[in-house]
Amino acid sequence: MTYSPKIVEIIGKLKDFLTSPLTKATYRVSESDFSRASGKLDFAQYALLGISLLKNSLASELYNLLTNNALEVVTKSAYSQARYKIAAEFYQAWQAELLHGIEEAGFRHKTWRGYGLKAYDGSSLVLPQTPEMAAHFGTQIGGGKGKKTETAMAKCLFAYDLLNGYILQTELFKTTESELSIFKKVLWQVCAKSINLLDRGFASAAIFAYLCDTQKPFVCRLKVSFNQVVKDFMASEATDQIVHFTVSKTESFAHPATEEGAMTELSFRKGDTFPIRLVKIILPSGEIEVLATNLMDSEAISRADLGELYHLRWGIETMIDSVKNQCLMMVFSGLKPLAIAQEVYATMFVYNLRQLLINEAQIQVDEGLENRPKPTRPRKINKNVALGVLKPKIISLFLSQEPAKIVAELIRVFTQNTESVVDNKVQPKRKKSLAKRRNLVTQNNFKRAV
Repeated sequence: MTYSPKIVEIIGKLKDFLTSPLTKATYRVSESDFSRASGKLDFAQYALLGISLLKNSLASELYNLLTNNALEVVTKSAYSQARYKIAAEFYQAWQAELLHGIEEAGFRHKTWRGYGLKAYDGSSLVLPQTPEMAAHFGTQIGGGKGKKTETAMAKCLFAYDLLNGYILQTELFKTTESELSIFKKVLWQVCAKSINLLDRGFASAAIFAYLCDTQKPFVCRLKVSFNQVVKDFMASEATDQIVHFTVSKTESFAHPATEEGAMTELSFRKGDTFPIRLVKIILPSGEIEVLATNLMDSEAISRADLGELYHLRWGIETMIDSVKNQCLMMVFSGLKPLAIAQEVYATMFVYNLRQLLINEAQIQVDEGLENRPKPTRPRKINKNVALGVLKPKIISLFLSQEPAKIVAELIRVFTQNTESVVDNKVQPKRKKSLAKRRNLVTQNNFKRAV
């Protein structure tokens, strides 16, 4: 099985980062953690267990993973104590190393007219129902009259590369924060080389003013009642029009200064006006959506183009569905806030590692279909099968002296498990995730063994 040697290079750099003494010194919770060689496992091996998606009985998961990789078996108590010596930021840093390696190797190569396509969305996570979780992340109030319930939950903000399939950013917040307030905190990180696709929960005149001022392209769906300008546009015959929005209240946003690493603020005052382009998009159902954008040139990017772009935003919805329902992100092996952060960020790492291998395997599948004498319907790698194949191999991938063999085997199996691509498949939006409907949440006193 042929594949790009750059994949093994990326794995090697990730292993170097994992095993570096500087990494251990930086991401252990205290200076005394992992300082003695008396433990059965070291920092790197415990960190690898963290990306192994431990969703079933912890004791059985540990036994199977450790024995399969010729490592000493530790008890679930020992693992639980050791994991809390690793800062959750380690998994964020390792994720950044992975994305840097992918970028450096040229694997994020797909663009739309020279732009990347980046979507933002938020999602709620149901947490283990403990007082500590409720105190740290907050609760959502539910129930009818006389049946009030409080559910410990957190919120995640995702940034996603729609064309190449990588999760670019994940931030974990208290459930009491709105998507809008969360997005404002990361606004300075929005990329000027990508068209940033936003849903209506991120709509704000001040945010639009910032994105226009900093020349960061965006397309955002609006409520038809967003403001009077949008109402007037909806009432008119116009389908594509440049209008002016007004900032409703003074707001300041963090913004990179000219000096490297320094930050300043960019402020917009109440009453400031700025041009914005509004377009009407007619959905297959006949419903009309309004999109706002700072891509002003209607000849370069038409109204139909903007409709196509916004349709592509659906990719972030399927990604969130995957991390919740395939990766079982809401089934946690730990019952403390640190464990939640570790597992959320570790899941993003695994998702992107799987995507790196899937993208390479997809090249093999596409080339095989092109060489067939008769035209064949496109096929894509089955992501669920890919995850199941990757999980038991993920530790050995970083411990093996011959990771190239494991990579080759994974890609070979991925290419054998494909599914047909159905053109123009309409996916109705789920009102609730399958994770919630199937009660795929952490049971504090029970885990499956199989």
